[in-house]
Parts: sequence; C-alpha cells; structure tokens
Amino acid sequence: MKNLAKVIAVSGPNLIQIVAGGILALTIRYSMLPFESGDWVTDLSDWWKTIDQYGGFPALAHNFSNYNVPYLYLLAMMNSLFPDMSGLTAIKTVSIVFDFVMAIFVYLLVNLKYPTEYNPRSSIPPPAIIASLLVLFAPTVLFNGALWGQCDSIYTAFLVAFLYFLLSGRTILAFISYGFAFSFKLQAIFLAPFILWIIVGKRIKYTYLFICPIVYFLSIVPAWMLGRPINELLSIYWNQSQDYSEYLSLEIANIYSWIPNELDIFFPIGLAFTIFAVVVVALFLYRRNVNLSDDVLVFLATFSVVLIPYILPRMHERYWFPAEVISIVMAFYIPKYSWIPVWLGFISAVSYILVLFNFLILPLHWLAIAPLFILFILVRHLLGLGKSASHGTYTN
Repeated sequence: MKNLAKVIAVSGPNLIQIVAGGILALTIRYSMLPFESGDWVTDLSDWWKTIDQYGGFPALAHNFSNYNVPYLYLLAMMNSLFPDMSGLTAIKTVSIVFDFVMAIFVYLLVNLKYPTEYNPRSSIPPPAIIASLLVLFAPTVLFNGALWGQCDSIYTAFLVAFLYFLLSGRTILAFISYGFAFSFKLQAIFLAPFILWIIVGKRIKYTYLFICPIVYFLSIVPAWMLGRPINELLSIYWNQSQDYSEYLSLEIANIYSWIPNELDIFFPIGLAFTIFAVVVVALFLYRRNVNLSDDVLVFLATFSVVLIPYILPRMHERYWFPAEVISIVMAFYIPKYSWIPVWLGFISAVSYILVLFNFLILPLHWLAIAPLFILFILVRHLLGLGKSASHGTYTN
C-alpha cells in the first residue's frame, strides 16, 4: 500500500500535465482530418474502397496495395469496427493512435535516464513528459499522420519500443518489437546498422536476430490463410524497392540532391558506399572496445537513422521520420545535442511542405548541407568515444 501511495503521489500531478497535453495534441490532429493529400486521392482512397467493398478482412486475399499486410490488417479492423467512419478519417485515426503509442515509448525510454519524480515546488514537467510531448507536437509528426495520412509513426513506435526494451534488459521483447517494425515498413532497416554495431560490440548475441524473421512470417500468415498467395506476400518488399527506381532521391535533402537522377551508376555506388560505411563503424567500435552504455546506445541508434537516409540511394521525403523521433530521445540522454532534432525537423518540414503544398522554401541541394553538418558532429562524437577497460561482454 505504501508503494501504491507513492506511485499515486508521484504520478497524479504529472498525469494532469499529460492529459492536458494529450487533449491539445488530439485537438490539433482533429483539425487536420479533413485535409486530402495527393496520396489519399491517388492511392489510399482506392485501398479503402477495396477493403470496404469486400467487407473488411476478406479483402486481404487480394493484391490491391503495395504496403505490407500488417498495416492492411489495421485498416480492415477499422472498417469492421467503424463501418460508418469515412476512409480518410479511419486511415488517419490509425496513424494518430500510433503517434501516442510512440510518445508513450519515448516517455518510457527517457524515464530510464531520468525517473519521473514529482516536485511540488516546480511547475516544470519531468524530462520524460517533456520528451513525449515534444514528439506529439513535432510539426512533421503532426503532418505525417493527421494531415498527410501516412503511417510512419507505426514502425517508428516499434523502433522506439525496441530501444526501450533493449535498454531495460528485455532483449527478446526488443527483437519482437523490431520484427513488428520491419513487418510494417521496410524502412525499419534504417536501424539495422545499429543492431550490427551492438552485436559486434557484444552488447547482445546474434542469435536474437532469428526472432525477426519469425515475427515477420507470423505477421503475414493471416493474409495467407485468407487466400493471398505466399509468393506475393514474401515479395512485397522486393516489389516496393522497384517503385520509383528511376530516382536516386525523391524530395529528400540528402547527398543525392546534388546528383541528377539520370546517372543510374550512382545507385550501385551509393549502395556499396552505405555498406562500406556501416562496416567501418562496426570495425571502429570493435577495435576501440567501446563501452556500450545506455548513452552510447541511444547515440548509435540516432547515428544509424540519420546516416542511412543520407547516404543510401532511393530515399523519400518521409524517411527522416525515425531520426526526428529518436534524436529527441538523444537530446535528453546527451543534452549538448538538443539542437539536432530541431534541425532534422526543419529539414523534413521543408520536404513535407514541398510535397503537400507544392511550395519550395529552400532548394533541396542547399538544404542537404544541414544533415551533412549533423553527420559531421555525430562522427566527431563517435571518434571521441572512450575505450572500455576490457573488451565488451554480453549483458543480456
């Protein structure tokens, strides 16, 4: 009873701040629901019509979307539970729900660093609450789901959950979360270099990797049982990778903003360079015997999701999304880098405004200098990581 009373005493006043922030975040999102993006008009509306035509889950036997089926399960569920809800509202509602799931895991992750305590003399919310609210009110988080109708908050929520469970010592849950992230979006691979680095650094064993394909396979089984051919289900991501193959980059400020799309030779060069960069970092961490503390893990996760969208070809305008969210977490673990999520948010916002409203604030090839500077700072921090007293050992 004493422990329960302590929890209530600590959480009660903070709960008021959380509820007030949540209501405001929902109000802003509600005002964005009527907006119809180009993606809704050309693709998402047709997906919803197909789901509605077949009456929900039976539609999953058919190939009508280039997204993986876990996302379509959520749309089918919305259609079944709320048959009178408009497709636009239903699709955006799914993303909004995961905005809040993502914010909850950001709260939990930052709370590992700064456990929430109530100070009656202070009106400033605890760091974990501030971090979660910063995520909820980040302009591109608002734009992505509630305005645009995109679903990047879903796989990003699972990526943040992966980090939370990893840092809290629940490695199996961490890799189940990563498996779900990958099942929803191929872009979960932006955190894959981080996983390689912590395996090389002996923070975890490589055997945990086998959890991910198991989760992925289980995620497509319902659609298979409903009648979708297994070969179609297993080739969704390959087919996705062929979309927009004529572009080196698509409205994203990265290194390919300076290179004409017609120069196809830069695709294999960029792919090889990305692999090379990831391996070099892995070798560096191994040779330096870097102590993979929680601060270092959050830093490396941020470095991974910033690096890959910048140097990997065929990236899209929304692919900074995990970096924007995870860099907010890093700002609390390493406060001197609190400016990084602000810069990343601005970089993404320029691309979002260009796509959504056809308005160019800055030329993307000039804007691409900003993430290059961020990477320079992160690489400098990486080079400064100290050596541990002895070679790293498995901690979980």
